[in-house]
Amino acid sequence: MTDAGPRQVPVIRGERVFLRASERSDIPTFVRWFNDAETLSYLSMRAPMSEAGEEAWFTEMMSHEGKDSYHFVMCRLEDAKPIGTIGLFRIDTLNGNAGIGIGPTGTGVVNNTVVDGNVISGKRKRHNEFPIHSEVYRTNPEIRCVIHTHPLYSTLIASSEQRLLPITNMSCAFYPPAINKFEESSDLIVTAEQGIAVAKLLGEHKIVLLRNHGIVVAGNSVEETCIRGVLLEHSAKAQVTAAAMGAFSWATDADALLKRKRFYRPDAMINLWEYFVRQLQQKEGNNSSTG
Repeated sequence: MTDAGPRQVPVIRGERVFLRASERSDIPTFVRWFNDAETLSYLSMRAPMSEAGEEAWFTEMMSHEGKDSYHFVMCRLEDAKPIGTIGLFRIDTLNGNAGIGIGPTGTGVVNNTVVDGNVISGKRKRHNEFPIHSEVYRTNPEIRCVIHTHPLYSTLIASSEQRLLPITNMSCAFYPPAINKFEESSDLIVTAEQGIAVAKLLGEHKIVLLRNHGIVVAGNSVEETCIRGVLLEHSAKAQVTAAAMGAFSWATDADALLKRKRFYRPDAMINLWEYFVRQLQQKEGNNSSTG
């Protein structure tokens, strides 16, 4: 009996999957995926894929491999079974960005959009304003979550001549400096150029107010971004309410910065996140018991 040696550890791996290089022997698997009716309905492809056609694509893809693109096969760690593909293309080493595409898995769990807006997999329709998300990610590599929504009070502030001011302890998180506003148009953000213009305005607070439209909030995690959005709307509501009473005061810049340091801490944001999660779970529990 020969010694098989230690088990090979994948170079690029996560908790449940790893990435390996694409091989020509994978082509029959790719063809099977791309000839599945459900998978094909979420791609720009409309005709069955032949093995010869996939061979031609593979040869072309390999001519760019390691130059301006990389293509990987996603596999389960538990048994090395291929479940999909992922690739980086148009790699720009100067500016540190690239396009990304995630291929079909046949499991219904992967849902992504490439830079040009083509749906790669998943069952949900691509949102018209995808350039907000794609361009924020492209121009801000540290960002891990982007939210775009249309909350009432934040949109009112965005549409006024006012800036969001540090009226409450929570609103000290957003001033100074003032949150930037996108005022080029109130239309939907549907082009890369518009998305880039919005992304450039994120600033220190990682927020952009869209005039007569809504907000964009970004962050380094889902939790951070969600809490930032909740505090933003709370602060905007406080200011709109205060304005309805007439004249009002707000904290000085020095006081606002001091209170921000005291209240707007990473651990405090996690505590808020966990609080809202408990509130949601309680609400869902009440709904299920009365349904």
